[in-house]
Amino acid sequence: MRHAVEVFRAQLFYFAGDPGKAVGQFLAGLGVEPRRGADVIEEGAQFARVAQFARHGAKATADATRALIELVGDNLQELSSEIEKLSVWAGHDQIGQDEVELLVAARADVPPFVLTDAWGRRDVGAVLGACESILERSARSGEAYILVGRLAAHVRRVQSCQNLDLAGVRPREAAGELKMHPFAAEKAFAQSRNFSVEELREAIVRLADLDLALKGGSRLPSELELERTLVAITKAPS
Repeated sequence: MRHAVEVFRAQLFYFAGDPGKAVGQFLAGLGVEPRRGADVIEEGAQFARVAQFARHGAKATADATRALIELVGDNLQELSSEIEKLSVWAGHDQIGQDEVELLVAARADVPPFVLTDAWGRRDVGAVLGACESILERSARSGEAYILVGRLAAHVRRVQSCQNLDLAGVRPREAAGELKMHPFAAEKAFAQSRNFSVEELREAIVRLADLDLALKGGSRLPSELELERTLVAITKAPS
């Protein structure tokens, strides 16, 4: 499959980063059915978005491109416009997820950071509501896996901020070390103070268990596993 991805990347360059043409040529050439080639298409489309930043002389992380899609959607004209604006703003600096979430206006009904913000303030009702809305409005397969992965990454960042906070490091000093925007670091530090060290450790373990359960490691319905875990890692101790 790795070789197939490299072939797809070559197709993307040949068609000037047009994922639609690349997908058609790529799958037709290999005789791969669209359903079986879904993982290749996803990685290739991700690469195409990074390549668009490169054409503007900018650098962007994979997390930044994913955040951009989640905020803007798949409208190519709007994506291109936002990529151009971000590239001009960043200059030669790398664009990360924090910068995208701060600078790009959300078109989605429920931006992805609504879930992490609700978790950070320990609002169980808002967490469950955001999760339900995100899953209902998404047309992507595997949205639950993406949601869990994003939340797990956020919890790990909050845990890193908590460790630095306990060591006496200020948020703006930590921002450079963690490669976060200063505003995002301030917010993560504030969220970390709502949880104990043990609670964040347990949250990371529970999210790893949830990822396994959603991939077939549990006999319970995925929706129930997701809801139980979100409640467990969000609710304040009684």
